[in-house]
Amino acid sequence: MYLTHTPILLSALAFSFALPCLAQEDLLEKFSRREEETDEAAESWLQELLNSPLDLNRVNAAELTRLPFLSPAQINTFLAQRQSAVYYSNLEEALRALQVRGDTLAFCREIFKTFPPPTLRTRKFWRAALRSRSGVPATVEVNWLGAKYRRYQRAQSEYGAFRLGALTERDPGEMRWDDHRAWYVDWRLARSRVLLGNFQIEWGLGLAQWGPYAATITSEVHALSRRWGRGLVPYLSANENFSYQGVAVAHEIRHWTVLAFISSSAREVTLQDSQFAVGYRTSGYHRTASENAQRDNLRERTRGGGVRYHFGAGRELGLLFYAENFNRAWQAADRRENYFAFTGTHNDVMSFTGAWQWQQQALSFEIARSHSQGQAAAVTLSGEEQG
Repeated sequence: MYLTHTPILLSALAFSFALPCLAQEDLLEKFSRREEETDEAAESWLQELLNSPLDLNRVNAAELTRLPFLSPAQINTFLAQRQSAVYYSNLEEALRALQVRGDTLAFCREIFKTFPPPTLRTRKFWRAALRSRSGVPATVEVNWLGAKYRRYQRAQSEYGAFRLGALTERDPGEMRWDDHRAWYVDWRLARSRVLLGNFQIEWGLGLAQWGPYAATITSEVHALSRRWGRGLVPYLSANENFSYQGVAVAHEIRHWTVLAFISSSAREVTLQDSQFAVGYRTSGYHRTASENAQRDNLRERTRGGGVRYHFGAGRELGLLFYAENFNRAWQAADRRENYFAFTGTHNDVMSFTGAWQWQQQALSFEIARSHSQGQAAAVTLSGEEQG
Protein backbone atom coordinates (compact mmCIF):
# COMPACT_ATOMS: atom_id res chain seq x y z
CA MET A 1 0.00 0.00 0.00
CA TYR A 2 1.16 3.54 -0.68
CA LEU A 3 0.83 6.02 2.18
CA THR A 4 -0.48 9.47 1.23
CA HIS A 5 -3.35 11.25 3.02
CA THR A 6 -5.31 9.42 5.70
CA PRO A 7 -8.74 9.41 3.93
CA ILE A 8 -7.17 8.02 0.77
CA LEU A 9 -5.34 5.37 2.79
CA LEU A 10 -8.50 4.25 4.58
CA SER A 11 -10.41 4.06 1.30
CA ALA A 12 -7.63 2.00 -0.26
CA LEU A 13 -7.61 -0.40 2.69
CA ALA A 14 -11.37 -0.85 2.52
CA PHE A 15 -11.22 -1.50 -1.21
CA SER A 16 -8.37 -4.01 -0.85
CA PHE A 17 -10.29 -6.05 1.72
CA ALA A 18 -13.34 -6.07 -0.55
CA LEU A 19 -11.39 -7.65 -3.41
CA PRO A 20 -11.39 -11.44 -3.77
CA CYS A 21 -8.43 -12.53 -1.64
CA LEU A 22 -7.24 -15.09 -4.19
CA ALA A 23 -7.25 -12.82 -7.25
CA GLN A 24 -3.51 -12.31 -7.35
CA GLU A 25 -2.81 -15.97 -6.55
CA ASP A 26 -5.09 -17.02 -9.43
CA LEU A 27 -3.15 -14.76 -11.80
CA LEU A 28 0.15 -16.16 -10.58
CA GLU A 29 -1.04 -19.76 -10.93
CA LYS A 30 -2.37 -19.09 -14.43
CA PHE A 31 0.94 -17.69 -15.67
CA SER A 32 3.04 -20.35 -13.93
CA ARG A 33 0.93 -23.07 -15.54
CA ARG A 34 0.92 -21.45 -18.98
CA GLU A 35 4.68 -21.03 -19.03
CA GLU A 36 5.30 -24.51 -17.56
CA GLU A 37 7.63 -22.95 -15.03
CA THR A 38 8.87 -25.36 -12.36
CA ASP A 39 11.71 -23.17 -11.11
CA GLU A 40 10.96 -21.92 -7.57
CA ALA A 41 13.11 -18.84 -8.20
CA ALA A 42 10.94 -17.83 -11.17
CA GLU A 43 7.74 -18.21 -9.17
CA SER A 44 9.27 -16.30 -6.26
CA TRP A 45 10.21 -13.49 -8.68
CA LEU A 46 6.61 -13.19 -9.91
CA GLN A 47 5.33 -13.23 -6.33
CA GLU A 48 7.72 -10.42 -5.39
CA LEU A 49 6.38 -8.36 -8.28
CA LEU A 50 2.82 -8.75 -7.00
CA ASN A 51 3.97 -7.44 -3.61
CA SER A 52 6.29 -4.71 -4.96
CA PRO A 53 5.39 -3.64 -8.53
CA LEU A 54 8.01 -2.38 -10.98
CA ASP A 55 7.99 1.21 -12.19
CA LEU A 56 7.69 1.20 -16.00
CA ASN A 57 9.39 4.60 -16.11
CA ARG A 58 12.52 3.12 -14.49
CA VAL A 59 12.49 -0.62 -15.26
CA ASN A 60 15.45 -1.83 -17.30
CA ALA A 61 15.85 -4.40 -20.07
CA ALA A 62 17.21 -7.11 -17.76
CA GLU A 63 14.17 -6.89 -15.46
CA LEU A 64 11.74 -7.07 -18.39
CA THR A 65 13.64 -9.95 -19.99
CA ARG A 66 13.02 -12.11 -16.91
CA LEU A 67 9.26 -11.96 -17.44
CA PRO A 68 8.09 -15.08 -19.32
CA PHE A 69 5.25 -13.39 -21.24
CA LEU A 70 7.27 -10.57 -22.87
CA SER A 71 9.17 -11.19 -26.10
CA PRO A 72 12.45 -9.50 -27.10
CA ALA A 73 10.53 -7.59 -29.78
CA GLN A 74 8.05 -6.21 -27.22
CA ILE A 75 10.85 -5.22 -24.84
CA ASN A 76 12.98 -3.49 -27.48
CA THR A 77 9.99 -1.61 -28.91
CA PHE A 78 8.86 -0.48 -25.46
CA LEU A 79 12.30 0.78 -24.44
CA ALA A 80 12.69 2.67 -27.72
CA GLN A 81 9.27 4.32 -27.31
CA ARG A 82 9.95 5.19 -23.68
CA GLN A 83 13.19 6.90 -24.66
CA SER A 84 11.38 9.09 -27.16
CA ALA A 85 8.43 9.74 -24.83
CA VAL A 86 10.73 10.64 -21.88
CA TYR A 87 8.24 9.18 -19.38
CA TYR A 88 4.71 7.78 -19.15
CA SER A 89 2.15 9.80 -17.22
CA ASN A 90 -0.19 6.84 -16.55
CA LEU A 91 -0.07 3.05 -16.46
CA GLU A 92 -2.44 2.39 -19.36
CA GLU A 93 -0.33 4.50 -21.70
CA ALA A 94 2.77 2.51 -20.73
CA LEU A 95 0.99 -0.84 -21.15
CA ARG A 96 -0.13 0.12 -24.65
CA ALA A 97 3.50 0.75 -25.51
CA LEU A 98 4.35 -2.65 -24.02
CA GLN A 99 1.79 -4.25 -26.42
CA VAL A 100 0.15 -6.60 -23.91
CA ARG A 101 -3.43 -7.87 -24.17
CA GLY A 102 -5.96 -10.18 -22.53
CA ASP A 103 -4.83 -12.09 -19.43
CA THR A 104 -1.34 -10.70 -19.85
CA LEU A 105 -2.71 -7.15 -19.67
CA ALA A 106 -4.60 -7.99 -16.46
CA PHE A 107 -1.48 -9.45 -14.91
CA CYS A 108 0.66 -6.47 -15.97
CA ARG A 109 -1.77 -4.12 -14.22
CA GLU A 110 -0.84 -5.91 -10.99
CA ILE A 111 2.95 -6.03 -11.38
CA PHE A 112 3.63 -2.61 -12.96
CA LYS A 113 3.12 0.99 -11.83
CA THR A 114 4.17 4.35 -13.26
CA PHE A 115 5.74 7.18 -11.29
CA PRO A 116 7.27 10.37 -12.74
CA PRO A 117 11.09 10.21 -12.91
CA PRO A 118 12.84 12.07 -10.06
CA THR A 119 14.20 14.72 -12.45
CA LEU A 120 10.67 15.60 -13.62
CA ARG A 121 8.84 15.64 -10.28
CA THR A 122 7.64 19.03 -9.12
CA ARG A 123 7.77 17.91 -5.50
CA LYS A 124 9.53 15.18 -3.58
CA PHE A 125 7.67 11.90 -3.84
CA TRP A 126 7.14 9.66 -0.81
CA ARG A 127 5.70 6.19 -0.50
CA ALA A 128 6.06 3.33 1.98
CA ALA A 129 5.02 -0.30 2.36
CA LEU A 130 5.02 -2.72 5.29
CA ARG A 131 4.51 -6.47 5.09
CA SER A 132 4.29 -8.88 8.02
CA ARG A 133 3.58 -12.60 8.03
CA SER A 134 3.43 -15.35 10.68
CA GLY A 135 2.69 -19.05 10.48
CA VAL A 136 3.15 -22.49 12.02
CA PRO A 137 4.80 -25.34 10.04
CA ALA A 138 2.95 -28.58 9.32
CA THR A 139 5.62 -30.61 11.14
CA VAL A 140 8.02 -29.82 13.97
CA GLU A 141 11.06 -31.57 15.43
CA VAL A 142 11.68 -32.25 19.12
CA ASN A 143 15.28 -31.01 18.91
CA TRP A 144 14.27 -27.52 17.79
CA LEU A 145 15.37 -25.03 20.43
CA GLY A 146 13.05 -22.11 19.71
CA ALA A 147 9.38 -21.37 19.13
CA LYS A 148 7.62 -23.47 16.48
CA TYR A 149 6.39 -20.63 14.29
CA ARG A 150 7.77 -18.42 11.55
CA ARG A 151 7.74 -14.64 11.63
CA TYR A 152 8.63 -12.29 8.80
CA GLN A 153 8.56 -8.50 8.56
CA ARG A 154 9.65 -6.29 5.68
CA ALA A 155 9.45 -2.50 5.41
CA GLN A 156 10.33 -0.36 2.39
CA SER A 157 10.07 3.37 1.76
CA GLU A 158 11.06 5.92 -0.87
CA TYR A 159 11.55 9.66 -0.57
CA GLY A 160 12.96 11.66 -3.44
CA ALA A 161 16.12 9.96 -4.69
CA PHE A 162 16.42 7.71 -1.61
CA ARG A 163 15.04 4.21 -1.05
CA LEU A 164 15.29 2.35 2.24
CA GLY A 165 14.45 -1.22 3.20
CA ALA A 166 14.70 -3.51 6.23
CA LEU A 167 13.81 -7.14 6.87
CA THR A 168 13.75 -9.47 9.87
CA GLU A 169 12.88 -13.15 9.77
CA ARG A 170 12.77 -16.14 12.11
CA ASP A 171 12.32 -19.67 10.79
CA PRO A 172 10.36 -22.25 12.83
CA GLY A 173 12.48 -23.53 15.70
CA GLU A 174 14.92 -20.61 15.81
CA MET A 175 15.46 -18.79 19.09
CA ARG A 176 16.04 -15.18 18.00
CA TRP A 177 13.15 -13.06 16.66
CA ASP A 178 15.63 -11.44 14.25
CA ASP A 179 17.62 -14.54 13.36
CA HIS A 180 18.03 -13.13 9.85
CA ARG A 181 18.38 -9.41 9.20
CA ALA A 182 18.87 -7.43 6.00
CA TRP A 183 18.74 -3.72 5.20
CA TYR A 184 19.78 -1.20 2.56
CA VAL A 185 19.92 2.50 1.71
CA ASP A 186 19.72 3.14 -2.04
CA TRP A 187 20.60 6.59 -3.45
CA ARG A 188 19.74 7.01 -7.13
CA LEU A 189 20.79 9.94 -9.27
CA ALA A 190 20.39 10.53 -13.00
CA ARG A 191 23.52 8.54 -13.95
CA SER A 192 24.83 7.25 -10.62
CA ARG A 193 23.76 4.90 -7.88
CA VAL A 194 25.09 4.26 -4.37
CA LEU A 195 23.96 1.28 -2.29
CA LEU A 196 24.80 0.84 1.40
CA GLY A 197 23.89 -2.30 3.32
CA ASN A 198 22.88 -5.63 1.77
CA PHE A 199 23.05 -5.97 -2.00
CA GLN A 200 23.63 -8.41 -4.83
CA ILE A 201 25.71 -8.15 -7.97
CA GLU A 202 23.68 -9.80 -10.74
CA TRP A 203 26.09 -10.36 -13.61
CA GLY A 204 25.49 -11.99 -16.97
CA LEU A 205 24.02 -15.47 -16.78
CA GLY A 206 24.99 -15.97 -13.15
CA LEU A 207 28.16 -18.04 -13.43
CA ALA A 208 30.46 -15.79 -11.38
CA GLN A 209 27.86 -13.72 -9.49
CA TRP A 210 24.22 -14.09 -8.44
CA GLY A 211 23.92 -15.95 -5.18
CA PRO A 212 26.75 -17.61 -3.30
CA TYR A 213 29.40 -17.30 -6.02
CA ALA A 214 29.14 -20.47 -8.03
CA ALA A 215 27.65 -21.60 -11.33
CA THR A 216 24.05 -20.86 -10.34
CA ILE A 217 22.39 -21.29 -13.74
CA THR A 218 18.97 -22.86 -13.51
CA SER A 219 18.36 -26.18 -15.24
CA GLU A 220 15.14 -24.86 -16.76
CA VAL A 221 16.13 -23.99 -20.35
CA HIS A 222 13.09 -21.82 -20.95
CA ALA A 223 13.88 -19.72 -17.88
CA LEU A 224 17.59 -19.64 -18.72
CA SER A 225 16.91 -18.04 -22.09
CA ARG A 226 15.45 -15.02 -20.23
CA ARG A 227 18.09 -14.80 -17.51
CA TRP A 228 20.31 -11.73 -17.55
CA GLY A 229 21.76 -9.86 -14.59
CA ARG A 230 20.46 -6.42 -13.62
CA GLY A 231 23.80 -5.33 -12.17
CA LEU A 232 23.57 -3.72 -8.74
CA VAL A 233 20.43 -4.79 -6.82
CA PRO A 234 19.32 -4.03 -3.22
CA TYR A 235 18.66 -7.19 -1.22
CA LEU A 236 15.73 -7.94 1.10
CA SER A 237 15.24 -11.68 0.67
CA ALA A 238 14.67 -14.41 3.24
CA ASN A 239 17.56 -16.35 1.63
CA GLU A 240 20.19 -15.68 4.25
CA ASN A 241 23.51 -16.26 2.47
CA PHE A 242 22.90 -14.77 -0.96
CA SER A 243 24.05 -11.17 -0.51
CA TYR A 244 26.97 -8.90 0.19
CA GLN A 245 27.09 -6.39 3.05
CA GLY A 246 28.99 -3.19 2.44
CA VAL A 247 28.86 -0.43 -0.16
CA ALA A 248 28.58 -0.45 -3.96
CA VAL A 249 28.67 2.34 -6.55
CA ALA A 250 27.58 2.35 -10.21
CA HIS A 251 28.02 5.18 -12.70
CA GLU A 252 27.09 5.61 -16.37
CA ILE A 253 29.39 7.43 -18.78
CA ARG A 254 27.99 7.60 -22.30
CA HIS A 255 27.81 3.97 -23.46
CA TRP A 256 29.74 2.68 -20.44
CA THR A 257 28.58 1.52 -17.00
CA VAL A 258 31.24 1.25 -14.28
CA LEU A 259 30.69 -0.72 -11.06
CA ALA A 260 32.73 -1.02 -7.84
CA PHE A 261 31.93 -2.70 -4.53
CA ILE A 262 33.41 -3.79 -1.18
CA SER A 263 31.90 -6.12 1.38
CA SER A 264 32.62 -7.69 4.75
CA SER A 265 30.15 -10.33 5.85
CA ALA A 266 29.76 -13.50 7.91
CA ARG A 267 29.02 -16.70 6.00
CA GLU A 268 28.18 -20.26 6.90
CA VAL A 269 30.16 -23.08 5.30
CA THR A 270 30.39 -26.84 5.51
CA LEU A 271 33.60 -27.88 7.30
CA GLN A 272 35.62 -31.05 6.92
CA ASP A 273 37.10 -32.82 9.97
CA SER A 274 40.29 -30.89 9.27
CA GLN A 275 38.24 -27.65 9.59
CA PHE A 276 38.75 -26.69 5.93
CA ALA A 277 35.77 -25.03 4.24
CA VAL A 278 34.39 -27.08 1.32
CA GLY A 279 31.10 -25.38 0.41
CA TYR A 280 28.65 -22.61 1.31
CA ARG A 281 25.63 -23.56 3.42
CA THR A 282 22.49 -21.86 2.11
CA SER A 283 19.68 -23.19 4.31
CA GLY A 284 20.00 -20.41 6.91
CA TYR A 285 18.52 -22.64 9.63
CA HIS A 286 19.61 -22.20 13.27
CA ARG A 287 17.13 -24.51 14.99
CA THR A 288 19.30 -27.14 16.66
CA ALA A 289 22.50 -27.10 18.71
CA SER A 290 24.55 -28.38 15.76
CA GLU A 291 23.13 -25.74 13.38
CA ASN A 292 23.86 -22.98 15.89
CA ALA A 293 27.43 -24.26 16.25
CA GLN A 294 27.96 -23.59 12.52
CA ARG A 295 26.53 -20.10 12.64
CA ASP A 296 28.71 -17.45 10.93
CA ASN A 297 31.72 -19.76 10.87
CA LEU A 298 33.43 -17.91 7.99
CA ARG A 299 34.38 -14.25 7.63
CA GLU A 300 34.52 -13.12 4.02
CA ARG A 301 35.94 -9.83 2.73
CA THR A 302 35.30 -9.00 -0.92
CA ARG A 303 36.27 -6.21 -3.27
CA GLY A 304 35.54 -6.05 -6.95
CA GLY A 305 34.39 -4.10 -9.93
CA GLY A 306 33.09 -4.37 -13.46
CA VAL A 307 32.55 -2.46 -16.66
CA ARG A 308 29.88 -2.83 -19.35
CA TYR A 309 29.77 -1.38 -22.83
CA HIS A 310 26.28 -0.87 -24.29
CA PHE A 311 25.94 -0.61 -28.07
CA GLY A 312 22.19 -0.71 -28.57
CA ALA A 313 19.01 -1.97 -26.92
CA GLY A 314 19.73 -5.38 -25.40
CA ARG A 315 23.32 -5.40 -26.70
CA GLU A 316 26.33 -5.25 -24.42
CA LEU A 317 29.74 -6.64 -23.48
CA GLY A 318 31.01 -6.77 -19.91
CA LEU A 319 34.00 -7.69 -17.76
CA LEU A 320 33.83 -8.36 -14.00
CA PHE A 321 36.60 -9.08 -11.49
CA TYR A 322 36.42 -9.67 -7.76
CA ALA A 323 38.82 -10.86 -5.05
CA GLU A 324 37.87 -12.57 -1.79
CA ASN A 325 39.77 -13.11 1.45
CA PHE A 326 38.66 -15.57 4.14
CA ASN A 327 39.64 -16.14 7.77
CA ARG A 328 39.84 -19.91 7.20
CA ALA A 329 41.19 -21.90 4.27
CA TRP A 330 39.12 -23.56 1.56
CA GLN A 331 39.80 -27.02 0.22
CA ALA A 332 38.54 -28.07 -3.21
CA ALA A 333 35.95 -30.81 -2.82
CA ASP A 334 32.74 -31.74 -4.65
CA ARG A 335 32.39 -29.35 -7.63
CA ARG A 336 28.65 -29.20 -6.98
CA GLU A 337 29.44 -27.35 -3.74
CA ASN A 338 32.65 -25.53 -4.69
CA TYR A 339 32.32 -25.01 -8.42
CA PHE A 340 35.25 -22.64 -8.81
CA ALA A 341 37.59 -24.95 -6.85
CA PHE A 342 38.37 -22.36 -4.17
CA THR A 343 41.55 -23.21 -2.24
CA GLY A 344 43.41 -21.38 0.49
CA THR A 345 42.37 -18.11 2.07
CA HIS A 346 42.37 -15.93 -1.07
CA ASN A 347 40.54 -16.36 -4.37
CA ASP A 348 39.98 -14.27 -7.50
CA VAL A 349 37.26 -14.70 -10.12
CA MET A 350 36.94 -13.05 -13.55
CA SER A 351 33.93 -13.11 -15.86
CA PHE A 352 33.43 -12.02 -19.47
CA THR A 353 29.82 -11.61 -20.68
CA GLY A 354 27.96 -10.54 -23.77
CA ALA A 355 24.39 -10.21 -25.04
CA TRP A 356 22.87 -9.38 -28.44
CA GLN A 357 19.14 -9.05 -29.08
CA TRP A 358 17.37 -8.90 -32.42
CA GLN A 359 13.63 -8.51 -32.91
CA GLN A 360 12.90 -12.25 -32.75
CA GLN A 361 16.12 -13.78 -31.36
CA ALA A 362 18.52 -13.24 -28.50
CA LEU A 363 22.09 -14.47 -27.93
CA SER A 364 23.91 -14.32 -24.59
CA PHE A 365 27.07 -15.88 -23.16
CA GLU A 366 29.33 -15.87 -20.11
CA ILE A 367 32.82 -17.26 -19.52
CA ALA A 368 34.14 -17.31 -15.94
CA ARG A 369 37.38 -18.52 -14.37
CA SER A 370 38.89 -18.47 -10.88
CA HIS A 371 42.53 -18.09 -9.81
CA SER A 372 42.32 -21.65 -8.45
CA GLN A 373 41.57 -23.01 -11.95
CA GLY A 374 37.81 -23.43 -11.59
CA GLN A 375 36.04 -22.48 -14.81
CA ALA A 376 32.60 -22.38 -16.41
CA ALA A 377 31.04 -21.28 -19.68
CA ALA A 378 27.50 -20.92 -21.00
CA VAL A 379 25.90 -19.80 -24.27
CA THR A 380 22.17 -19.36 -24.90
CA LEU A 381 20.35 -18.70 -28.15
CA SER A 382 16.61 -18.18 -27.98
CA GLY A 383 13.95 -17.20 -30.49
CA GLU A 384 10.23 -16.87 -30.94
CA GLU A 385 7.81 -17.93 -33.61
CA GLN A 386 6.23 -15.24 -35.72
CA GLY A 387 2.44 -15.44 -35.64
